[in-house]
Amino acid sequence: MSPPRPETICAVIVTRDPDDALIDRVVSILRQVAAIVIIDNGSAPATVRMLEGIRFRPGIHLILNGENDGIATALNQGVGRAGELGFDWVALFDHDSEPDDDMVASLTAIFDRFPDRETLAVRLDREHPEFTFPGPDPPWVERRSVITSGSLIPLDRHAEVGPFRDALFIDHVDDEYSFRARRLGFHVIMSRAPLMRHAIGVRKEHRAFFRTIETSNHSPERRYYMGRNVVLVAREYLTAEPGWVVVKGWKIVKSVILIMLFERDRMAKVWNLLRGVWHGLRGREGRLEDLI
Repeated sequence: MSPPRPETICAVIVTRDPDDALIDRVVSILRQVAAIVIIDNGSAPATVRMLEGIRFRPGIHLILNGENDGIATALNQGVGRAGELGFDWVALFDHDSEPDDDMVASLTAIFDRFPDRETLAVRLDREHPEFTFPGPDPPWVERRSVITSGSLIPLDRHAEVGPFRDALFIDHVDDEYSFRARRLGFHVIMSRAPLMRHAIGVRKEHRAFFRTIETSNHSPERRYYMGRNVVLVAREYLTAEPGWVVVKGWKIVKSVILIMLFERDRMAKVWNLLRGVWHGLRGREGRLEDLI
Protein backbone atom coordinates (compact mmCIF):
# COMPACT_ATOMS: atom_id res chain seq x y z
CA MET A 1 0.00 0.00 0.00
CA SER A 2 1.46 3.37 -1.00
CA PRO A 3 1.46 6.00 1.76
CA PRO A 4 -1.04 8.86 1.55
CA ARG A 5 0.62 12.00 0.23
CA PRO A 6 -1.05 15.09 -1.27
CA GLU A 7 -0.12 14.02 -4.80
CA THR A 8 -1.72 10.57 -4.31
CA ILE A 9 -5.01 11.78 -2.76
CA CYS A 10 -8.21 12.84 -4.49
CA ALA A 11 -10.98 14.44 -2.42
CA VAL A 12 -14.59 13.44 -3.05
CA ILE A 13 -17.30 15.93 -2.04
CA VAL A 14 -21.00 15.07 -2.22
CA THR A 15 -23.29 18.09 -2.50
CA ARG A 16 -27.00 18.77 -2.32
CA ASP A 17 -28.05 22.42 -2.09
CA PRO A 18 -24.95 23.62 -0.20
CA ASP A 19 -24.57 27.17 1.07
CA ASP A 20 -22.54 29.86 -0.71
CA ALA A 21 -19.47 29.11 1.41
CA LEU A 22 -18.96 25.83 -0.46
CA ILE A 23 -16.45 27.44 -2.81
CA ASP A 24 -14.28 28.53 0.13
CA ARG A 25 -14.37 24.99 1.53
CA VAL A 26 -13.46 23.54 -1.86
CA VAL A 27 -10.48 25.88 -2.16
CA SER A 28 -9.37 24.95 1.37
CA ILE A 29 -9.56 21.23 0.63
CA LEU A 30 -7.80 21.59 -2.72
CA ARG A 31 -4.76 23.03 -0.94
CA GLN A 32 -4.29 19.66 0.77
CA VAL A 33 -4.90 17.22 -2.11
CA ALA A 34 -4.14 16.91 -5.82
CA ALA A 35 -7.71 16.95 -7.13
CA ILE A 36 -11.38 17.08 -6.11
CA VAL A 37 -14.34 15.22 -7.55
CA ILE A 38 -17.65 16.93 -6.73
CA ILE A 39 -20.82 14.86 -7.11
CA ASP A 40 -24.02 16.87 -6.95
CA ASN A 41 -27.19 15.00 -5.99
CA GLY A 42 -29.96 16.95 -7.71
CA SER A 43 -29.42 20.44 -6.31
CA ALA A 44 -31.47 23.47 -7.33
CA PRO A 45 -30.54 25.27 -10.59
CA ALA A 46 -28.79 28.10 -8.72
CA THR A 47 -26.46 25.61 -7.04
CA VAL A 48 -25.78 23.83 -10.31
CA ARG A 49 -24.79 27.16 -11.88
CA MET A 50 -22.40 27.80 -8.99
CA LEU A 51 -20.82 24.37 -9.46
CA GLU A 52 -20.58 24.86 -13.21
CA GLY A 53 -18.68 28.06 -12.48
CA ILE A 54 -15.89 26.24 -10.62
CA ARG A 55 -15.65 23.05 -12.64
CA PHE A 56 -12.99 24.47 -14.98
CA ARG A 57 -10.59 25.32 -12.19
CA PRO A 58 -7.46 23.13 -12.27
CA GLY A 59 -7.98 19.93 -10.31
CA ILE A 60 -11.79 20.17 -10.12
CA HIS A 61 -13.97 17.43 -11.64
CA LEU A 62 -17.77 17.64 -11.55
CA ILE A 63 -20.47 14.95 -11.79
CA LEU A 64 -24.05 16.23 -11.95
CA ASN A 65 -26.80 13.81 -11.01
CA GLY A 66 -30.19 15.03 -12.19
CA GLU A 67 -31.84 13.83 -8.99
CA ASN A 68 -30.93 12.72 -5.49
CA ASP A 69 -29.41 9.28 -5.99
CA GLY A 70 -28.37 8.97 -2.35
CA ILE A 71 -25.07 9.38 -0.53
CA ALA A 72 -23.87 5.82 -1.18
CA THR A 73 -24.31 6.04 -4.96
CA ALA A 74 -22.66 9.46 -5.05
CA LEU A 75 -19.69 8.23 -3.03
CA ASN A 76 -19.29 5.26 -5.34
CA GLN A 77 -19.32 7.60 -8.34
CA GLY A 78 -16.67 9.80 -6.78
CA VAL A 79 -14.44 6.93 -5.73
CA GLY A 80 -14.75 5.42 -9.19
CA ARG A 81 -13.74 8.67 -10.87
CA ALA A 82 -10.76 9.06 -8.51
CA GLY A 83 -9.59 5.60 -9.51
CA GLU A 84 -9.96 6.46 -13.19
CA LEU A 85 -7.83 9.55 -12.63
CA GLY A 86 -5.05 7.36 -11.22
CA PHE A 87 -5.18 8.23 -7.53
CA ASP A 88 -4.34 5.78 -4.73
CA TRP A 89 -6.35 7.39 -1.91
CA VAL A 90 -9.66 9.22 -1.52
CA ALA A 91 -10.61 11.74 1.16
CA LEU A 92 -14.39 11.87 1.57
CA PHE A 93 -16.40 14.95 2.56
CA ASP A 94 -19.96 16.20 2.85
CA HIS A 95 -20.61 19.65 1.38
CA ASP A 96 -20.71 21.26 4.85
CA SER A 97 -17.49 19.65 6.10
CA GLU A 98 -14.81 22.13 7.20
CA PRO A 99 -11.44 20.38 7.57
CA ASP A 100 -8.54 21.93 9.41
CA ASP A 101 -5.73 23.22 7.20
CA ASP A 102 -3.49 20.37 8.35
CA MET A 103 -6.08 17.57 8.33
CA VAL A 104 -4.50 15.54 5.53
CA ALA A 105 -1.02 16.03 6.97
CA SER A 106 -2.25 14.88 10.39
CA LEU A 107 -3.88 11.78 8.96
CA THR A 108 -0.77 11.02 6.93
CA ALA A 109 1.31 11.21 10.12
CA ILE A 110 -1.05 8.72 11.78
CA PHE A 111 -0.68 6.34 8.85
CA ASP A 112 3.09 6.58 9.01
CA ARG A 113 3.03 5.56 12.69
CA PHE A 114 0.43 2.79 12.45
CA PRO A 115 2.18 -0.54 13.12
CA ASP A 116 0.20 -2.75 10.72
CA ARG A 117 -0.51 -0.65 7.64
CA GLU A 118 -1.57 -3.54 5.44
CA THR A 119 -4.63 -4.08 7.64
CA LEU A 120 -5.54 -0.38 7.69
CA ALA A 121 -8.02 -0.74 4.89
CA VAL A 122 -10.92 1.39 5.97
CA ARG A 123 -10.10 4.89 7.04
CA LEU A 124 -8.25 7.38 9.11
CA ASP A 125 -10.88 9.64 10.52
CA ARG A 126 -11.64 12.52 12.82
CA GLU A 127 -14.70 13.24 14.97
CA HIS A 128 -16.40 16.05 16.85
CA PRO A 129 -14.66 17.55 19.90
CA GLU A 130 -17.05 15.79 22.26
CA PHE A 131 -15.61 12.49 21.01
CA THR A 132 -11.99 13.47 21.60
CA PHE A 133 -10.17 10.75 23.52
CA PRO A 134 -7.69 11.59 26.27
CA GLY A 135 -4.02 10.88 25.94
CA PRO A 136 -1.56 12.02 23.28
CA ASP A 137 -0.15 8.66 22.28
CA PRO A 138 -0.81 6.86 20.07
CA PRO A 139 -2.62 9.61 18.09
CA TRP A 140 -5.36 7.20 17.00
CA VAL A 141 -8.02 5.05 18.66
CA GLU A 142 -9.68 1.89 17.36
CA ARG A 143 -13.37 2.36 16.59
CA ARG A 144 -16.29 0.12 15.69
CA SER A 145 -17.30 2.53 12.93
CA VAL A 146 -16.73 6.14 11.88
CA ILE A 147 -18.73 8.57 9.78
CA THR A 148 -17.94 8.93 6.10
CA SER A 149 -17.06 12.62 6.03
CA GLY A 150 -13.45 13.12 7.00
CA SER A 151 -12.41 9.61 5.99
CA LEU A 152 -9.19 8.82 4.17
CA ILE A 153 -9.41 5.49 2.36
CA PRO A 154 -6.82 3.55 0.29
CA LEU A 155 -8.38 2.49 -3.01
CA ASP A 156 -6.65 -0.88 -3.16
CA ARG A 157 -8.21 -1.91 0.15
CA HIS A 158 -11.53 -0.32 -0.84
CA ALA A 159 -11.60 -2.70 -3.78
CA GLU A 160 -11.40 -5.60 -1.31
CA VAL A 161 -14.10 -4.22 1.00
CA GLY A 162 -16.41 -3.38 -1.88
CA PRO A 163 -18.53 -0.32 -2.72
CA PHE A 164 -20.76 1.60 -0.39
CA ARG A 165 -24.18 -0.03 -0.19
CA ASP A 166 -26.38 1.86 -2.67
CA ALA A 167 -29.65 0.36 -1.43
CA LEU A 168 -29.29 2.09 1.95
CA PHE A 169 -29.49 5.44 0.12
CA ILE A 170 -28.53 7.55 3.17
CA ASP A 171 -27.88 7.00 6.89
CA HIS A 172 -25.73 4.22 8.35
CA VAL A 173 -23.96 3.74 5.01
CA ASP A 174 -20.75 4.44 6.91
CA ASP A 175 -21.59 1.98 9.70
CA GLU A 176 -22.31 -0.84 7.25
CA TYR A 177 -19.09 -0.15 5.34
CA SER A 178 -17.03 -0.11 8.54
CA PHE A 179 -18.61 -3.32 9.80
CA ARG A 180 -17.99 -5.05 6.47
CA ALA A 181 -14.34 -4.02 6.57
CA ARG A 182 -13.94 -5.20 10.16
CA ARG A 183 -15.54 -8.51 9.27
CA LEU A 184 -12.82 -8.92 6.64
CA GLY A 185 -10.15 -8.36 9.28
CA PHE A 186 -9.31 -4.71 8.59
CA HIS A 187 -8.90 -1.91 11.12
CA VAL A 188 -11.10 1.16 11.57
CA ILE A 189 -9.24 3.89 13.42
CA MET A 190 -9.90 7.51 14.31
CA SER A 191 -7.69 10.46 15.12
CA ARG A 192 -7.76 11.28 18.83
CA ALA A 193 -7.81 15.00 17.99
CA PRO A 194 -10.74 16.50 16.05
CA LEU A 195 -9.51 17.63 12.63
CA MET A 196 -12.75 18.80 11.04
CA ARG A 197 -16.09 20.42 11.82
CA HIS A 198 -19.25 18.86 10.51
CA ALA A 199 -22.94 19.66 11.05
CA ILE A 200 -25.43 16.91 11.93
CA GLY A 201 -29.04 17.89 11.49
CA VAL A 202 -30.36 21.24 12.74
CA ARG A 203 -29.39 21.17 16.39
CA LYS A 204 -31.63 22.88 18.93
CA GLU A 205 -31.37 23.00 22.70
CA HIS A 206 -34.33 22.73 25.06
CA ARG A 207 -34.55 23.12 28.84
CA ALA A 208 -36.49 20.29 30.46
CA PHE A 209 -36.25 18.11 33.54
CA PHE A 210 -33.70 20.53 35.06
CA ARG A 211 -31.20 19.99 32.25
CA THR A 212 -30.48 20.92 28.62
CA ILE A 213 -31.73 18.47 25.99
CA GLU A 214 -30.58 18.65 22.36
CA THR A 215 -32.67 17.60 19.35
CA SER A 216 -31.50 17.08 15.75
CA ASN A 217 -34.73 18.10 13.94
CA HIS A 218 -34.26 15.89 10.89
CA SER A 219 -36.99 15.90 8.24
CA PRO A 220 -39.73 13.22 8.16
CA GLU A 221 -38.11 11.64 5.09
CA ARG A 222 -34.74 11.46 6.82
CA ARG A 223 -36.36 9.87 9.85
CA TYR A 224 -37.56 7.07 7.58
CA TYR A 225 -34.05 6.18 6.48
CA MET A 226 -32.67 6.50 10.00
CA GLY A 227 -35.20 3.98 11.31
CA ARG A 228 -35.10 1.59 8.39
CA ASN A 229 -31.35 1.40 7.96
CA VAL A 230 -30.67 0.76 11.65
CA VAL A 231 -32.84 -2.33 11.34
CA LEU A 232 -31.34 -3.43 8.02
CA VAL A 233 -27.77 -3.13 9.31
CA ALA A 234 -28.70 -4.70 12.67
CA ARG A 235 -30.21 -7.73 10.94
CA GLU A 236 -26.95 -8.35 9.08
CA TYR A 237 -24.43 -7.57 11.84
CA LEU A 238 -26.29 -8.50 15.03
CA THR A 239 -23.85 -11.22 16.08
CA ALA A 240 -20.75 -9.29 15.01
CA GLU A 241 -21.73 -5.89 16.46
CA PRO A 242 -24.27 -6.51 19.26
CA GLY A 243 -23.23 -3.42 21.21
CA TRP A 244 -23.97 -1.15 18.25
CA VAL A 245 -27.37 -2.78 17.77
CA VAL A 246 -28.35 -2.21 21.41
CA VAL A 247 -27.21 1.43 21.38
CA LYS A 248 -28.97 2.24 18.11
CA GLY A 249 -32.13 0.46 19.23
CA TRP A 250 -32.27 2.63 22.32
CA LYS A 251 -31.62 5.74 20.21
CA ILE A 252 -34.68 4.96 18.09
CA VAL A 253 -36.83 4.78 21.22
CA LYS A 254 -35.23 7.96 22.58
CA SER A 255 -35.72 9.81 19.29
CA VAL A 256 -39.45 9.04 19.29
CA ILE A 257 -39.74 10.53 22.79
CA LEU A 258 -37.76 13.65 21.89
CA ILE A 259 -39.69 14.19 18.66
CA MET A 260 -43.01 14.00 20.49
CA LEU A 261 -41.83 16.37 23.21
CA PHE A 262 -39.91 19.02 21.31
CA GLU A 263 -39.98 18.88 17.50
CA ARG A 264 -42.36 20.17 14.87
CA ASP A 265 -44.18 17.86 12.40
CA ARG A 266 -43.99 15.26 15.14
CA MET A 267 -46.65 12.93 13.78
CA ALA A 268 -45.12 12.85 10.29
CA LYS A 269 -41.65 12.24 11.71
CA VAL A 270 -42.73 9.45 14.07
CA TRP A 271 -44.87 7.84 11.37
CA ASN A 272 -41.99 7.82 8.90
CA LEU A 273 -39.54 6.52 11.48
CA LEU A 274 -41.84 3.65 12.45
CA ARG A 275 -42.60 2.91 8.81
CA GLY A 276 -38.86 2.75 8.24
CA VAL A 277 -38.45 0.27 11.09
CA TRP A 278 -41.24 -1.85 9.60
CA HIS A 279 -39.66 -1.78 6.15
CA GLY A 280 -36.33 -2.71 7.69
CA LEU A 281 -37.88 -5.73 9.39
CA ARG A 282 -39.29 -6.75 6.02
CA GLY A 283 -35.93 -6.24 4.31
CA ARG A 284 -37.08 -3.45 2.00
CA GLU A 285 -34.27 -1.32 0.60
CA GLY A 286 -33.86 1.57 -1.84
CA ARG A 287 -35.20 5.10 -2.17
CA LEU A 288 -38.37 5.91 -0.24
CA GLU A 289 -40.17 7.29 -3.29
CA ASP A 290 -39.70 3.96 -5.07
CA LEU A 291 -41.21 2.02 -2.15
CA ILE A 292 -44.43 3.99 -1.74
